[in-house]
Amino acid sequence: MTKVTALAGASTGMGAAIVDALVEKGVTDFFVLSRRPSADPNSLTVNYDNIDQLQDALERHNIHTVISTLPISDDTSGRAQMNLIQAADRASFTRRFIPSEFGMHYKETNIGHLPQYAWKLKAAKALEASSLEYTLVSIGLFLDYWSTPRIPTRLTNAPPMFLDLENRFAALPGDGTTPLVLTHSRDAGRFTAALLDVPRWKTRYAIIGIRTTLIEAVRAIEAVLGTPLDVHYDSLSVLREGKATLTPRLEAIVKGTSMEPFMMSLVAQTGLLVNAGEMDLQTRDNLTKMFPDIKPLGIRDVAEAWR
Repeated sequence: MTKVTALAGASTGMGAAIVDALVEKGVTDFFVLSRRPSADPNSLTVNYDNIDQLQDALERHNIHTVISTLPISDDTSGRAQMNLIQAADRASFTRRFIPSEFGMHYKETNIGHLPQYAWKLKAAKALEASSLEYTLVSIGLFLDYWSTPRIPTRLTNAPPMFLDLENRFAALPGDGTTPLVLTHSRDAGRFTAALLDVPRWKTRYAIIGIRTTLIEAVRAIEAVLGTPLDVHYDSLSVLREGKATLTPRLEAIVKGTSMEPFMMSLVAQTGLLVNAGEMDLQTRDNLTKMFPDIKPLGIRDVAEAWR
């Protein structure tokens, strides 16, 4: 029997990048789960509030693997993924599940205090208790934040956090010397699609597109551009107050809007996580090493796009 994949939250963003990768590989046996009816033959209308209906949809279409890229931002989206996990665990043909992670390595110690992320921890615990084979995929920060719009992205929200190459500007948390990992969504999609061919999953993988420090990235970009960046540093004490230097492009987007305090807090919180080494992923079980034929975008690619 063909191993059919279902993707949740794949109309945009990371999910759409995975769909692109499947199409690129010539895979046709997949469905995109959607709350809204669509004429697309690959679209499957579901109700995330109804576990029985979700189970029925997975069984009727012989779904073997579920990949969730639902944006877990509140209780509603968090419960939707939990319902999907429960339905997949019940479904006759469903054997595998990848939850909506695709960021840093989420742990109680680094996101437990953030309500919108607590659902990610709940999902991991639910999968551990289930009969499903599952894996958690971490990619660090999205490289799209630095490359958009010069390099196409499926992300609908790619804030130019820390580096704004359009304006030759950098705002670094701390001293910028802590290693971190960045991966473009396109590459994350390709490696995730390749993971479907692995016969037995480990419970965690990393996609390490680039491992660098912010100050090393600045210097490498300056070398390609042939011009210095205007570099600013935010102290940890300032970041702990929920304040951060917004890049000019990001400030222009959110200034005077209801998004401004949220984005300020997000940049500050992310800066603290970067400085604490939370974006520096494990190097073992690294999909970029497992699939060397997939060449991820690097710092030079980003700098060349802005030269």
